[in-house]
Amino acid sequence: SLCYMPTAVVWRSALVLCAWLLLGCTLAAWSRVYPAAAPGDVPPRDGFAADGTPRWALSGLADELPAKRAYVFVGGLPRSGTTHVEAWLSHAPGATVSFLGKEHIAVEEYEALAPWRMHNHSRKNFETVIRTGGLEGKFVQDVMAYRSLFHQMGLHGERAVAELTLSAADVPHDEAVRTAARNRLLMQWGRFWGRAGLNAEAAGDGGARSSGGGAVSMPHYFLEKSPENVLIAPYLRSLLSPLPTHHLFVARHPLIWALSIQKWVRGDFVAMRLVAERVRGWLAVMEHMQTTALRPGALPSAVAIAIESFAAHPQLQQQLLAGSFGLGAAAACAVEATAVAVAPGSPGLLTRAPSA
Repeated sequence: SLCYMPTAVVWRSALVLCAWLLLGCTLAAWSRVYPAAAPGDVPPRDGFAADGTPRWALSGLADELPAKRAYVFVGGLPRSGTTHVEAWLSHAPGATVSFLGKEHIAVEEYEALAPWRMHNHSRKNFETVIRTGGLEGKFVQDVMAYRSLFHQMGLHGERAVAELTLSAADVPHDEAVRTAARNRLLMQWGRFWGRAGLNAEAAGDGGARSSGGGAVSMPHYFLEKSPENVLIAPYLRSLLSPLPTHHLFVARHPLIWALSIQKWVRGDFVAMRLVAERVRGWLAVMEHMQTTALRPGALPSAVAIAIESFAAHPQLQQQLLAGSFGLGAAAACAVEATAVAVAPGSPGLLTRAPSA
């Protein structure tokens, strides 16, 4: 009987049972937050004209520019695949893409700016971080307060999600002040934006050219990746208005994410020490994303993806380019060769913000 079982055996059995229950709960939560879609499903094309042209490209603002232009913000919890998605987008065919990078600024200007001092980082720490995760926009601007999402979650638990959130209501109401903040933000990022992703027909001098030698009007995207964008997307959209913006949120399976972030747990953390706490934190961020950025009518250009399904199913990559960024399906197919190598997950996932 159970009374005569060794204590160690009882404890091991209890731990195994708890582990299975935790795994079942996280899988159930994952399926509720991100319902699976069949691999061939095409998401609704809200925000596009009948001929497939993005509505922002039809505005008077776009007509004044040499090429169609928009700002793309990538966000999600750290260790969710945001850096991989940023790298993939930076080489999207059929468009020119500017992404933030230390290599895009002259050495003399970089030394004079000393960007690591902007938020009191050491140079060694600053350059170590951008070598592994890329240059995130939060590091090189002072319009918004600098705070690290996971670090704040470790210090304050789930309430950090609300504390770090910025909404449209946080944008200055005075038009002159708002314009000044927008211009300052774009000026600070502009120093580090470079140009990549030119298609195979681009001229060697960096100008986009057609095969016949004439200039072509290719979409130009300015790409910025910071994990905290998942909490401040409505703020960014309102601050940059009327400039067009797109928002891409990346998620990873909650249990895999909770295990992969273990090495980021610091000695001063009062939360996020246990796997269960991290899973609850993951759910808090996903709930915030769904009730703000992805709620009907909030951000028509917002898309959420699961990195496992995204990497494993090229058709989702094609849908993202063709459906969310207005690039043709033929051009989208060419990006399969640059897809990041992430362990495949369950089939199909691409969530768009529903229309109001």
